[in-house]
This record gives sequence, structure tokens and C-alpha cells, in this order.
Amino acid sequence: MSLTSLSESAAHSQRGLSQEWLVSVSSESEMAMVLGYPVDILDFKDPSSGPLAPSEPSLWGLAVERLASGGPALSAALGEGGEAVRLAGQVPREFGFAKVGPSGCQTSMQVCDLWQSVRKPLADSVKLVGVAYADSAAAHSLSPEEVFSNAARFGLRHVLVDTWSKSGQSSLDILGWDRIRELSSLARRHRLWWSLAGSLTLDIAMAINERRIPVDCLGVRGDLCEGGRAGTLSETRLNAWSAMLPSRQ
Repeated sequence: MSLTSLSESAAHSQRGLSQEWLVSVSSESEMAMVLGYPVDILDFKDPSSGPLAPSEPSLWGLAVERLASGGPALSAALGEGGEAVRLAGQVPREFGFAKVGPSGCQTSMQVCDLWQSVRKPLADSVKLVGVAYADSAAAHSLSPEEVFSNAARFGLRHVLVDTWSKSGQSSLDILGWDRIRELSSLARRHRLWWSLAGSLTLDIAMAINERRIPVDCLGVRGDLCEGGRAGTLSETRLNAWSAMLPSRQ
């Protein structure tokens, strides 16, 4: 289905959509473009360097200056392991969220030790997001279900499901509808806010709502770009996604 057809269908069939919308950007120009849309969370990362590769910290400072008078919540991807620990202290206190990838964490102790090491230097105002990779075997990490349960025990309130291998497979392709629904139930049981990302497309987002699966936030990058996630943000694609959020218009 074309983007035009999808956006028209979304506008007619998805009234009352309640998800927050997270959009990832990698430059000042992309940030400026996205601020013209009803984005709830503006996320900063370097999509050419990995699933959660960080952008230059200088871009975080520019975002704080640009949004001093208000705007979407700000989120920083910090990368994996030691890189995330090194960068955590540089995240401005004005940011709402910081994300750390769990690759290589194959036990509960390992992932909780990582979260502790990253959370310690973060400003109290910045919420640490526990990331789970749908393709956890490829990332040598805990399954999404294990990450959710450990996040609740550790005291995190926010979790994100993403993909480690940016091969074109979406989180839905890997997990399937039954596990997506189960993760939603698990999040509700543990009172976690959860975001679904990982090669999401507009038709997947529409299907989530048609199936009435509670997802707190949809995280998007690749489907908004010409040339894939490392390509250029497209106003046409941003407009199509915006049409799925009629209550924001």
C-alpha cells in the first residue's frame, strides 16, 4: 500500500490513537524538521553506527538551547556497555530519557550491573530506559520478557523493545503478534511504560491499534527516511505518520 493510501486509511480508521510518538534524529537539520510535527519524544542517535549508537553530545546541548521554551521530551541513545557508562554523565539534566543497549548481558546480574553503572552518573531528572532486543540471541542478551521482569525488580519504569541487527526484519517479524501481546500484558502487570521500535512501518502501527494492543509509545526512524534508517528524513513520510495522530492536529 502506498504512503498516501496508508495515511488516508489511518486518518479514517485510527481515531483516538493514544500512543506517544518517538522520532529519532541524527543532526541539527533533522531536529529542526521534526519539530514541525506532533512528536512526543525527540530521540538522538547515530543510525549509521549501530542500533543505539550515540550522536555527538554537542547535539544534546543544541537541543536543550533550541527547546528552552518547551517542546517534546528529549531522549539520548548512549550505546552499549562501557560506552554508555562513559557518556551518561554528559546527558543534560533537561533530557527526559537515556537509553542503554544490553548486548552481551546474558544474566540478570549483568544487566542490572549495567543499569546501575549508567544510572549513577545520570542526573536525577533523566529516566533510564531499559532496552530489550527482539533478536536477543543475535545481541547475546536477555530476552525481552527477561528484560521487562528485571527492569521492574530493579526499579526502572520505562522499557523499549528494539532490534539489534538492522537487517530489515522488524520487531514484529521476529517476535510475532502473540509475543507482542504478551509483552504488553507483562508491561501492564509490572506497571511499566513501554515503547516498541525496530523497523516499524506505518502499516504495523495501524495493525497494532486495529488489534487493540496497548503500546505506550511507537519509536520510528527507518520508515521516516528515504534510503533506510541511515538515509534522509522525508517530509512526505513524516506527514503520513502524522496523519495517524489525528487527535494532535
